[in-house]
Amino acid sequence: MASGTGKWGNTGIWIHSGMSESAIFAEHPQAQKRERAPIVEALSAHGLTLTHLFTASLLFAAGFYLLFAWLPTYLSAVMEPAEKQAELLNTIAIIALMGCLPLAGLLSDRFGKRTMLLLGGLSFVVLSLPRFIGLHSGLWWPVLAIQIAFALIMAL
Repeated sequence: MASGTGKWGNTGIWIHSGMSESAIFAEHPQAQKRERAPIVEALSAHGLTLTHLFTASLLFAAGFYLLFAWLPTYLSAVMEPAEKQAELLNTIAIIALMGCLPLAGLLSDRFGKRTMLLLGGLSFVVLSLPRFIGLHSGLWWPVLAIQIAFALIMAL
């Protein structure tokens, strides 16, 4: 499939390379002006904003992976009965996250997105270590409380 696409693309380039532009097109003022690629224009005009957006998205994705993909695997090694409890607690925490997202949106509208992003980021950094230490209890209720608290922070 890909080789066929490449052949047709190369054929189109070969056909177009032997053709000259029409006189009407060549006389048009925009035909002479060469525009930059949209990605280059976006990066040059909004580079810092795009960097902030990319970083925030990366942190959210890493936090989501850590809490809802890696943590159940980790908990299955710590808790008894391992796998079933870890899956159930993870499902409850994801439902809590879904419930917290509208609340976080309301808080963001009231206090501003920057304030909520800073609060969520600082909470994640400062409270992560104590919560991970609390995961070693082996009991289901502290683990559930910790996962729901992480879900609240993720929603911010």
